[in-house]
Amino acid sequence: MKEENQIIGICPYCRTHFYMSMVADGIYRCTHCNKLSECVSGRLIKVKKVSFRVRRIYYDQFVVGTKHEELRALKRYWIKILCPYVPQKFCNHPEVRNKDTLSGFMLSEIKRCRQPKIAVISTPRQPTLRFKIDSIWIDEPESILGRELSEQGKLDIPTELCIVTRMGKQIE
Repeated sequence: MKEENQIIGICPYCRTHFYMSMVADGIYRCTHCNKLSECVSGRLIKVKKVSFRVRRIYYDQFVVGTKHEELRALKRYWIKILCPYVPQKFCNHPEVRNKDTLSGFMLSEIKRCRQPKIAVISTPRQPTLRFKIDSIWIDEPESILGRELSEQGKLDIPTELCIVTRMGKQIE
């Protein structure tokens, strides 16, 4: 029996017709295999996810709802995984224009690639958290934090710019 916030669709994982329950805007969970899909142009496709392993202190902040952004250094790996939006004010920044940082990515290619929709937050010996991603962009870490980076933060993010992932609704 179809309930509110459900659609009938072909799950991209189990390839069968099943009810898909909406868990966040545009994100659905198959009632058969329990996996997440996203609806793009009226079709269900596998949702792109990104995993962040964080320190326990930050994990606890996500649990209580006081932390909504995750910062990562502007490095080739994270650019490839996150496909961040590059604000106009940073298009000519040396770190953005640095071929080593972008690893051959053109700014137009970054804009075209598919950003992840789900963030998976984990820390040792704790349950995994899942959030819908609201946006991903490049910015200065100090402007996001509202303060200067700590000594550990400077080790974690040794670049002038960072990639910011803003989390939305938590997915159960």
